[in-house]
Amino acid sequence: MKKSSPRTDYGSPNTLVADIAKKSLLCLLPLSALSCYYGWKMPAGVLAGGVIALVNLRAIANSTASFLGAKNANRKLRFLGALRFAALFMVFSILFKRHVVNPFGLLAGLTVVFIFILVEGVKIARSSKAVGGDEGQDEKTVGGDHDIISP
Repeated sequence: MKKSSPRTDYGSPNTLVADIAKKSLLCLLPLSALSCYYGWKMPAGVLAGGVIALVNLRAIANSTASFLGAKNANRKLRFLGALRFAALFMVFSILFKRHVVNPFGLLAGLTVVFIFILVEGVKIARSSKAVGGDEGQDEKTVGGDHDIISP
């Protein structure tokens, strides 16, 4: 049987975000079910943390894709990032002040999505390196002005 390779042919940021969301939700649902042992606030925190992280990831992808090539894109992205950060702060404040979720559950949900973002990023980086995505770069200047120590 032929071994299937990981998906790295993402045509747009939305397909990458959708793939991360699908994998995260498949992990978040059983994790929240297992956390029911600690009361109803723990699974609520796991699900809330995951949903907040996925909404934030979608917002980052949409804002970045919409401003690619735009004039003053850096300034606009910083402004939208500040608004997103303020919105996240407000949501977290409300959840904590009303004692709706367990903070550790919220952290677990955020961490699950973050891990899947890292895993997909590493897969894409490895596949682009295998295809030759780092062509044209001198070994001594890959990391900026720092020299790479070779074995």
